[in-house]
Amino acid sequence: MVVRGSSGVLKNKYKGKTPVFISRDDHPEDVYTQKGDVGHKFNLRLYKSYTVWFNSELGPPPRDVQFRPRYGLEKNETIRIAVCLPKSTNTFSIYSKYPELHPKRQLFPVWVNNLNDLDKDTSMKAFYWDKTNGYLYFKMSSPYSFSRPGQQCAGDLCLEVNIKREDGGDEPAVCDTPVTPWYFKDRYPRVKNRRCRYPSTPEGLGAPIETGFSPPAVEDDTCDV
Repeated sequence: MVVRGSSGVLKNKYKGKTPVFISRDDHPEDVYTQKGDVGHKFNLRLYKSYTVWFNSELGPPPRDVQFRPRYGLEKNETIRIAVCLPKSTNTFSIYSKYPELHPKRQLFPVWVNNLNDLDKDTSMKAFYWDKTNGYLYFKMSSPYSFSRPGQQCAGDLCLEVNIKREDGGDEPAVCDTPVTPWYFKDRYPRVKNRRCRYPSTPEGLGAPIETGFSPPAVEDDTCDV
């Protein structure tokens, strides 16, 4: 996942100074950051949820942030992101390649009122602004599968989600409440075990066991003279 932006701590002058932190929600104690001159790239696991926040010791939180997954996110594979942003924010503009979201084209996200509704959404259009705790939630997935080696994006459609804060201040974003981890319940198909029509024990199966058998005695080694 590449995280980019043009404002706040994501300005060019902060590149290489670890402005972005990320952690997996089921292991929040493990915090990752990377130094980078072209973007901040993180290796994420599919079917997991992550929290992203920004280094307030460097500068103000960004007013725009872009998320661009690469290499691995394809059809039926999903990740969930929570972005820590100032709680004074009330309005966002969301741009996305898939599903296509563009305010100027009247293509808007579906704003839900709780995390449960967001987790149940399969359209990837759902966004949830938890203003009380300061988290903006969304999910990402691709409609395509990879078709050739070395393909950067499934179906050659490189996903992007661009978030723009339309109001709110530049105070440090404080998100103290832990995020509830997301567990993808339908990752594997549920297959019922077939009823056993055979003996419930191994008795009588396989080669017969010979009884009353004794192995031959071991003789001492002898040397011919």
